[in-house]
Formats: sequence, structure tokens, C-alpha cells
Amino acid sequence: IRREYQNQGYGKQAVTAILYGWAPRLIRDQYWVNMRNDDCAPGPLKVIHATARNDNPYSIRILDGVGMKSGEPEWLMGALRTHYQITVDELLDRKISRVP
Repeated sequence: IRREYQNQGYGKQAVTAILYGWAPRLIRDQYWVNMRNDDCAPGPLKVIHATARNDNPYSIRILDGVGMKSGEPEWLMGALRTHYQITVDELLDRKISRVP
């Protein structure tokens, strides 16, 4: 997101739309993922992964705020990044319990 539009909630809106709008539809409609991925076998959506640079507090705050759990950091693409994930069960449980 361009600097002049940062810290206005757009990143959180985008991630929230993917996690709580698009992903549940994939699950409901029984779409398979990883259809063209040599590293993962095709199948139903089970886990959503993300990474955030450790020097980017805004991305970290977004991923923490939408319910993703942080994991191990690693050097990736020239920077230290932390892995985040949320399982389908966690996603659906959180979607049901979310307050509008």
C-alpha cells in the first residue's frame, strides 16, 4: 500500500475480506487449492499461511489482529520474516464468533 494510504485500515480490510469472505466461500463450495503448485498437493483448503517482515509492525499488527498465529521467523527474500497461519477450523470458529 502506498505510503500516503498506510495506517488507514486498508490492509486490515483486505486481509479480513480474504480470510472471512473469500476463504469461507472456497470451503463452502468445496474448491480445491494448489492446483498449479509443485510444492503442495491439490486439495481442499486446510491452512492459510502468510509472512510478515519483522521490521514491519503494521503487517504484524494486521496478521495478529485478524487471528493468525505467529510461528518461527526465518530469513526470506533478504529479510527476517515471521510465518503466520490460521487453520480452516480456527477460521470458521472465529467467523462464527465475530461480533459485527
